[in-house]
Amino acid sequence: MLEKEWNKFAGWNVIGHFLSIPNSRTHIKGLSKKLWISPNTAQRYMNLYKNAGVLKSENVANSMQFSLNNKDFLVLGIKRMWILMQLKESGFSEKMEGKNPFMSTLVLFGAFAKGDFTDHSDVDILVISQSGIDDSPVKDMEKRLGRQADLTKVFRQNGANDETKKPFFALGSKGPRYSVGESEHFLSRAKGNMRQKYFDVALLMAYNSMIQFVKKEFASDEKISDLVNALDSYRLVRHAIQYNGEACDEDDAKSIINDAENFLDAVRKFLKVIK
Repeated sequence: MLEKEWNKFAGWNVIGHFLSIPNSRTHIKGLSKKLWISPNTAQRYMNLYKNAGVLKSENVANSMQFSLNNKDFLVLGIKRMWILMQLKESGFSEKMEGKNPFMSTLVLFGAFAKGDFTDHSDVDILVISQSGIDDSPVKDMEKRLGRQADLTKVFRQNGANDETKKPFFALGSKGPRYSVGESEHFLSRAKGNMRQKYFDVALLMAYNSMIQFVKKEFASDEKISDLVNALDSYRLVRHAIQYNGEACDEDDAKSIINDAENFLDAVRKFLKVIK
């Protein structure tokens, strides 16, 4: 609904063009033809966005070319808002819930979550479910955005054995038992984002690698109280990044990845004790 109304506004169509292909360059006449607006209107809004630091320009072959100022902090925020609006307007979350009744978590991460996506960035989606995942809404989303999606599927089985009240992860035919498999998956993703210099995403993934093992029913166990306490120091910084948009640097990300590795080592030792 919002997008339909905003598309009536020429200024939104102008910035929307650059958001959809953030590394493109265009001149005033080319944009006016593409958007079916007058050259004067295109020039007015492109100059307005340039003065605000959202667009930048350079003279190429006697033609003034405009492009998105991708390093500006406001542009990063606008790009995040744009992708979230695309997902919201398309009903992506609702469609995934409708197709996947056993889905527990749906996450957008990577370049699109950070706002520094380029023309060639994939849309990184993480799904955690207790059963098979129907990814047809993801394919619809790819068509809408004209981009490929990188779908990470994590399967977690709950309640397969009524005799246990503690969480577990399915490990083939061996039956329910505790495992750090899902935690190791998140730690691997943390290291991958670290290599790509997405430090805030790396920190969140490393935090998740630790929290995956400690569930509410399990956190009261005195044997792992030290492990629970180790997580508490990251709770506030995680919320600051995930919900308040704060950034972290490379040292912060390295520190928590190191802590996550030590944490999982402690968990593995614990698992050997309770076998």
